[in-house]
Amino acid sequence: MFTNLETYQSRFWLKEEFLKKIGKSSSGFLLELFSRVDALVDQDLVYYDHQMDMETCFEKYSFHEFKWHQTPNGDMEWIFMLNRQGYLVDLAVAFYITKEEKYLKKWKEIVFDFILENEKEISHPEASWRVLDAGIRLMNWVKSLTYLPLSKFSEVERKQIQEAMSLHVNYIRTHLQEKHLLSNWGVLAVSGVLSFVYFFDEQPELYLWAKETLLKQASLQFTKTGLHWEQSPLYHHQVVMCFAYLFQIACYMGDEDQHIWKEVLIEPIRASYYLSNSSHMLLALNDSDTVDFSWVHSYYHLLGFESECPEYTMGVLYSGRAFDKKHKVNFEDWFYDEVGGLAVVKSSDIYFSLFCGLHGSSHGHASLGAISLEMDGVHFMTHPGRYTYTECENRVRFKSERMQNTVLVEKGHYPSIENSWGYHWVAKPLSIQMKKEEALYYFEAQWSIPMKDNETSSRAYVSRKMILDTQAKLLLVIDEEESGHALAQNFIIPTKHSNDVYSRFWTNGEMVTEAIQYSKRYNSLDEGIQLKIRNKKDPIFTCIALEPYSVEKESIPRLDCPGEERGTKIKCKTKSGELTIYYSPEDIHNGLKYLKDSNGNIVYGRMVAEKNNQKIRFR
Repeated sequence: MFTNLETYQSRFWLKEEFLKKIGKSSSGFLLELFSRVDALVDQDLVYYDHQMDMETCFEKYSFHEFKWHQTPNGDMEWIFMLNRQGYLVDLAVAFYITKEEKYLKKWKEIVFDFILENEKEISHPEASWRVLDAGIRLMNWVKSLTYLPLSKFSEVERKQIQEAMSLHVNYIRTHLQEKHLLSNWGVLAVSGVLSFVYFFDEQPELYLWAKETLLKQASLQFTKTGLHWEQSPLYHHQVVMCFAYLFQIACYMGDEDQHIWKEVLIEPIRASYYLSNSSHMLLALNDSDTVDFSWVHSYYHLLGFESECPEYTMGVLYSGRAFDKKHKVNFEDWFYDEVGGLAVVKSSDIYFSLFCGLHGSSHGHASLGAISLEMDGVHFMTHPGRYTYTECENRVRFKSERMQNTVLVEKGHYPSIENSWGYHWVAKPLSIQMKKEEALYYFEAQWSIPMKDNETSSRAYVSRKMILDTQAKLLLVIDEEESGHALAQNFIIPTKHSNDVYSRFWTNGEMVTEAIQYSKRYNSLDEGIQLKIRNKKDPIFTCIALEPYSVEKESIPRLDCPGEERGTKIKCKTKSGELTIYYSPEDIHNGLKYLKDSNGNIVYGRMVAEKNNQKIRFR
C-alpha cells in the first residue's frame, strides 16, 4: 500500500551520522521548529511563526480547545492555518532527527482525530475544507509521511490514512473552479493532489487531470521572466515551493515529469533571488512579510536551480540525500520585468526595488511607483506590510496609497482601497523602464489616477524618474504630474529617530515627519516614521544618501528667452563619489534646444547624468 513511499524514503533519507549533526545544530530555524513542536506536544499549544506561514500568529492557544472550526482571536485565518496542518511536517522532521516517540504519537493523534471528525461527512467546510486548505493539508500529510518510518504504522492505520487522502483528492477535484486557474489557491490545491498521485494512486485519468491543470496554471500565472502575477513575493514562493516539491518527488521516483517541472521552475526560482535582499530577507511588497528565507533559497539551490545556499544544513533537511551538493551560481546585479512591473538592483551593499505593474490579485496594494531602499545594511524605507486580513482600519490603511513609498497627487480621488479585498478604483500603470550605465541605474514609472469620482475624463498622469548611483551610494527621485498638480511624496522609514530622516533626505519640498505603525509580519506591528514631502510647484526633487553629503540645486534659464526656466541642475556629493543631473521636464522644440549651466556646461536631453567627467543621456 505504501510501496512508493518506501522507495522514496530509501533514496531520500539522510545518513544517521548527518542527522545527529543536524540535531546538534544551533540553527535558528531548527530552534524555532523544536519550540513549536514541543509547545504542541508538551503543552497542547499551537502558534504559527514558520517563515512560509501565510498568516503568522505568535500568540499561543490551546489546540484541542479550538480544533477544527473555532478561532480564539476573531481571525478566521487562525483556523485556516490550523487546518492546513503544517505542524505535521514539523512533528515528522522532529521525529526524523531525534527518534523521540512523542512526536510520532502526536502526529498520529492529530491525523486520526481529523479523520474521525470527517469520517461520516465533510465537517465544517467553511473552516476546514476550503479547496486551498484541503490541498495544503494533503501535501503536508504526504510530505510528513516521507520522514516517518512506515513500520510504525499498522495496516489498519495505513488504510485509514490512504482513504482519507483519497477523500481529499475527490473533494478538491469536485470543488475546484475555473477561477482557480489564475490563483495561488489552484496551484496549492492541485499540487497536493498530484503529490498524492505520485505516491498512492495509479489512475491515469486523475494523474493527467492534475498535471495538465498545473501546467495551465503555471502558464497563466508567471511572466516570461518568472514573476508571479499576484504581485506578492510571499505568494510567489508559496506557488514555487509546490512545483519544487513535485519536481523533487519526480526526481526521486525516476519519473519523466521531472523535466516538465524543471522547465516550469527555472525562471520563477531565478526571479525569486531578486525578491529578497542580500541577507535573504523577503521583500514585503503588497501582501507579503519581512521574513528570513535563507532555508528556502538553500532548498532551491540544492535542487539544482539558480539560487544561493546560505543555510545548507536546513536546505538538505528538505532536499534529501540525492540533492546534497552545492554548485556555482552567478547573478546580474539587476532585474527588470516590464510585464510584471518590477525593477530591482541587488548587490552585497545595495537593495533597491521599484514596482509599477498590473494590480494583480486582491493581495495587491495601492503601490504603483512604490520603492524600497537599503544601502550598507541601513533600511532607508520599507513597505508597510499587511498586518491582517480581517476588516479593520489598519488593514485598509496599510493597503492605501498613503502608506506606500510613492507619490500622491494633491486633490486626487483617494483612497482607492474600499476594504480588505475591495477597491473603489485601481490606478492604471502606463509604463516602467530601467537602464544601466556603469555605476548608474535609471528608472522611470508612469501611471494615472482619477481626480474625481473615478471619471476617466479627469485623470492625473504621474511620472517618477530616479537615478541610483551605486558608487556614491545615493538615490535621486524626481516626481512630477503632467498638468502641474501639486504632489506629495510618502516614505515609510523603519526608525524611531527623526534625526536619521533629516540627515539622509534632501528635498526642494517641505518635509514633515510623524510616528506611525507598520507591519513586518502578519499579526505584528512595528514602530516607524512616515516622511511626507510636499511641494506646490511641480516637480519634487529628493536626494537620499547614507553618509554626510551636500546637494546644490541650480535653475537653468532658457538662453534665448530670458526669465523662462527650462531645466534644473542637481549636484550631489558624498565621500564615495559625486553625481550631477541635468533635468528638463519637456523637450525644447524651438529656438536653442540645449541647456547651459552657470559653469558653461552644455547638455542636450531631458535627463542627463554627469559622472566621472562623462555625460550619459538617459532621455
